[in-house]
Amino acid sequence: MPSQPVSQDDGHTLDTPNWIAGIFRSLDIEECSAAITNETRLWSGWDRVSLLLRTGDKLRLKSVSGVQSIDPRSSTTQMLEEIAKSCWNSGEVLDSNADDPSNDCRSYHERCRTQRVVVLPIRSHAQDHSSEMIGVLVFDQFEKNAPLARSVSDLKEGTPLIRTALTHALNHSRLQQGFVARLRSSWTRGRLTRSLLVLGTIAFALLLLTTVPTELVIYGNGVLRPDRQRDVFAGANGYIDNVLVTTGVDVDVDTKLIELKSPELQMSLSELRGELATTSQQIDDLETLRTDPQSSSRERNRMHDLAARREELKALEQNIRTQIKSLEEQQFALTLRSPIRGTVLTPDLNSKLPVGRPVQRTDRLLRVADLKGPWIVELYVDQRDSGPVIEAVNSDQISIAIVTADAPNESFTATLQSIAPAMTVRTGRGVSLEMQATIDEDLDPGIRPGSSVQCRIFCGHRSIGRVWFRRMIDKLSAWWNLRKS
Repeated sequence: MPSQPVSQDDGHTLDTPNWIAGIFRSLDIEECSAAITNETRLWSGWDRVSLLLRTGDKLRLKSVSGVQSIDPRSSTTQMLEEIAKSCWNSGEVLDSNADDPSNDCRSYHERCRTQRVVVLPIRSHAQDHSSEMIGVLVFDQFEKNAPLARSVSDLKEGTPLIRTALTHALNHSRLQQGFVARLRSSWTRGRLTRSLLVLGTIAFALLLLTTVPTELVIYGNGVLRPDRQRDVFAGANGYIDNVLVTTGVDVDVDTKLIELKSPELQMSLSELRGELATTSQQIDDLETLRTDPQSSSRERNRMHDLAARREELKALEQNIRTQIKSLEEQQFALTLRSPIRGTVLTPDLNSKLPVGRPVQRTDRLLRVADLKGPWIVELYVDQRDSGPVIEAVNSDQISIAIVTADAPNESFTATLQSIAPAMTVRTGRGVSLEMQATIDEDLDPGIRPGSSVQCRIFCGHRSIGRVWFRRMIDKLSAWWNLRKS
């Protein structure tokens, strides 16, 4: 830093309102420090104003009026910090004149060629002289007996405003700092106890997060259905002729459910029966001709040919009978029967299966289920939670509790039966792991098949940190493994 300040118009001074507005203009500590020194120089009329701020257990030169950059190794900087330290040690205002210098300021007058110097402490609380000192203001006069716009008492009265502006800027600067910087700042400011307390609290929290176990619970959803349920399909092409049951009715095995009609099947059966009658008549005629004693000798000479023809017709007859039997079985299948004992579940049969509605072979027409149990729950777990579930299955630590939408106040236990070998893509719900479990208890009779359920899957114990931050840890682990590969 140069030993002499940058020249400015000493005759120009600011009034107090403009000075106050100037020092409060910015919350940035650099801009605020520069504003305090430059605006205060114009307001006070002194030749140079310097601001030193506390950094740890030292005072460092922060800003000098009229100077844009500071060289911390210059002699002037060192002299300013030395005289500021004298004020800090004494805690009192220093006012020294070159004609009668104080012991603390004699060297400063000689090396900086100042006629008068005033050093004002800036405390965190203006009225409390025992409060912490946050900085020091140094006022220099270089011309002997030069008139001053502000006296030392005026400077003292202006110090609280400077303290307020500086405190606001320092607080704003601390808020902008990162955690490590604030911790270092607290350490250097003598707040070792508070810093150690914070570090101890963090260490204790980390210890709890990594050592204290808690339950790892995964939540999912699913659908409830009876274990024994069967769909009834159309056995042939045709149309609905008669629906013999209604929704909710109980049926036994082989109870007739629906009667179908197939005009094509009936026509084919009639044609085959006609062909069978014709073929049988031809066989009878050949047999009569072969055994008739009135036959001519020429016809008797053709007996060998007649026998061969008779065998052909018998083979044709057998083939026709086989086709008729197959069609009769298909005709029998047009009457759909219940495959199990249970309850008809398909709703609104009259509108879904009206008389005359055409159906195709393998069309699903209705469903029958045994509502007396056992029950199956199809569970879906988010793909991101599949890892702990599979680990729990492999270690035999898994247990499942479910709550149905029909009975939300009652929970049931379930036993895992199987896990799908592949993930399932569900519309609107992403990728899920599908599982099946059986309900271990009797369900309320009012619970309906297809009811949605919420499941709670216990997957053993893990540390609190692992449970709380599981997904974040999994992402970091995946990122690290990819980075190493």
